[in-house]
Amino acid sequence: MKNKILFGLSLLFGLMFINSGLNKFFNYMPMPKDMPESMLKLMAAFMQISWLMPLVGFAEVLGGVLFIIPLCGASSPADQALIDRIVRQNAGDFAGRFLAAK
Repeated sequence: MKNKILFGLSLLFGLMFINSGLNKFFNYMPMPKDMPESMLKLMAAFMQISWLMPLVGFAEVLGGVLFIIPLCGASSPADQALIDRIVRQNAGDFAGRFLAAK
């Protein structure tokens, strides 16, 4: 059951990445009409660099596909072991600092 839930979350997260990456190429999601002027200037500056948006879009699509694949997402056993080790180490460091401060 846990694996199915993790796969479902990985699928949704990956599809959101793929959707935003494809939007960089095809512009099918309209921008809001009431954007602040500073945001419009920022987007215009990003559009001046012609290679930036395709690079970001490609990275988002690739990241979304890799996140959906179980070997690359958070559901692989190697990733789970690494995450568990990092959490235990950081929790121990935090507890040590918290207790030493008292």
